[in-house]
Amino acid sequence: MTAPSGIGRYLAKLRVSTGLSAQEVAHRMQVVPSAVSHFERDLTDPRMSTVRRYCDAIGAHIHIRLKEAP
Repeated sequence: MTAPSGIGRYLAKLRVSTGLSAQEVAHRMQVVPSAVSHFERDLTDPRMSTVRRYCDAIGAHIHIRLKEAP
C-alpha cells in the first residue's frame, strides 16, 4: 500500500536539507537502508511510530493539527 499523503517524499527533502544520507538515517533508526528508501518514496503506509523515529533521526519535530471534516 502506498502512502497517499506523500509524507515520505516531504521528509526526504527535509533530510537532504540537513545534509544527512539515507544510510545515516537508517543507521540512526536501526533499520536497513532499503526501509528508509521505501519510506521516502512513499511505497509504504508508515505507522506514526515510524514517522516519529524518522523525524527523530533527522532532527525534525512533528506538529499535528486536527480539524472537523466539512
